[in-house]
Amino acid sequence: MFKVDVEKNGKVTILHCIGRLLRGEPVSTLRKVAVSGTNAQTILLDLSKVDALDAGGVNGLVSLRQWATNQGIIFKLIDPSTFAREILTRFRLDHVFKISSLYEALVVLGGQECGLLSGSQVA
Repeated sequence: MFKVDVEKNGKVTILHCIGRLLRGEPVSTLRKVAVSGTNAQTILLDLSKVDALDAGGVNGLVSLRQWATNQGIIFKLIDPSTFAREILTRFRLDHVFKISSLYEALVVLGGQECGLLSGSQVA
């Protein structure tokens, strides 16, 4: 099962992915949710709760990154699970995608000013 929880604040949209990001329905679901937030200047894709990622899921991420780039949207992967990071590394995409922690991404984007960092601390 795959689910996407959406958190929006101003021009930043965080998509919290939960479950198995596999070819087919999960990739379609992620794309629909991401494209529906087209007023975002930045999309942060939280992969911390992704417990499975196949070639179709990786292809979906690459496709989504390309779509965002074409739209002039900043696209980052944040906090990939150990499994997701391993798959991205095996496909040699860990250098293609901008990957960071949620906190680092929000600091760079000025999250403290828009209220997204309340209570967060650097570990």
